[in-house]
This record gives sequence, C-alpha cells and structure tokens, in this order.
Amino acid sequence: VPEHRMPKEAIIKQIADVKRGIEVYTNAVIGSTVFVEELAREFDAVIVATGANKPAFPGIPGESYHGVFSANDILLGVDHGAPCMTAVVGSTESALDTSIILAKSGNQVTLVTQKDSPEISPNKKLVDMAVRAGVQFMVLTEPVAIKGDDKYSVKGIELRQLMLGDEDFDGKRLVLPLEDSEFVMECNKVVLGTGHDPNPSIGMYSTLRTIGKNKIWTNPHSQTTIENVFAAGEMGIG
Repeated sequence: VPEHRMPKEAIIKQIADVKRGIEVYTNAVIGSTVFVEELAREFDAVIVATGANKPAFPGIPGESYHGVFSANDILLGVDHGAPCMTAVVGSTESALDTSIILAKSGNQVTLVTQKDSPEISPNKKLVDMAVRAGVQFMVLTEPVAIKGDDKYSVKGIELRQLMLGDEDFDGKRLVLPLEDSEFVMECNKVVLGTGHDPNPSIGMYSTLRTIGKNKIWTNPHSQTTIENVFAAGEMGIG
C-alpha cells in the first residue's frame, strides 16, 4: 500500500490486529511453495482469496525494452532509474498510484488512458492526488508501440487518438480509433498499469478447474471442484 494512501504505521497496526488469534504464514506462494491439495488435506476448509496480482500487459511491440516497467514494479520499489520523461499507460488504481509515486520522485509523468476525462477512475480522490502531484493526463488515447533505440532502451511511445462513438447496449459510448491520428511522444520510461490477472500457478499445479485467465471455477456457493476448497474475490468465477 503506497505511503500516500496509508501511513506505514497504520499498516503495521492493521497487520498486528489481524494476527491476534490467527496463525499467519509468510513468504508462501499458493501453487508454488504451498499446494492447494496439501491444504485441503490438512484443514477442514480452504478459501483461496489471493486476488489478481500478475501484471496484464496490453501486448504491444516494445514491451521488452529496457525502461519498461509494470505498475507492480514501481509499487514494490524496484529501481526504476533516474527521473525522466515518463509515460504511464492505464487508468487502474495501480496506474494512478504509480503516477503519484513517480511524480513525487521527480519524474515528468503523463498518464495515457483510453477513457474520457470524467471517467478516468471512480476513485476521484486518487485522481485529485495525481493532479496535485503534477501528473498530466492524456485522455482518449491508446498505446500502439513502444519505441526503442539501437541499445533497446525506451526513447518514446507511439500513441493513437480515440473518439467517442454511439452508445452500446449498456448505454456506454463506444471508444473508436481516430483515423491517421498516430503520433510519438518522447519518453525514457514506460510503466504499464493496464490491469492484473490471477496467479496462474494455482491452477497449473492443482486439480482445480479453471476458466479464462486463470480464474477458478466455483458453483453458486463459491465451492470449487475440490469439496472443501472455496474461491473468493477476483480468484473465483461461477
């Protein structure tokens, strides 16, 4: 949790409160260091609620260049180099948090989002914090490719402008590409904050039935294909 959201002292206190009367095992990765079937044999009931924490990249050319990071990298304190012109792609809360952290550390940050200004994020407080930190917003814009130099380091990002079209069946206006609107924005750092998927190792190393992007199948009672194992939150689908 970033410092601008909650002071570390408050987080430490919350963790201490959780530990009262509960046995906590740290540094455990479900499906890697601890396996679902083992837990199911040891406990009467198991709830898998590990959330979605694997970065989901948009799949554009240049994602492997030096200077490309996931929002998770920045949030976890990975060394991202000296302050520079930085493009953050996405309007997730992780993208906004990342933008604030980078702006406060001296980077010139532009957040690129496919959304229109009023719909950047339902978390208006976080958007306001980003504005106060000096983050610039480039709305109705999508990434096309990350540009690199002969040393495979980021030197810019190719973008495409979008426009609002007619409403769909849900009453939301469609977002359409604007013809011949591509342009390149110079930058030396690109952070991709376009979303997250569940950890694939849980489904890969268990007999649980999975659906789509590594989500665990459940019945209407959140029960998985293992009788005493349940999935909740972003992990479960049923």
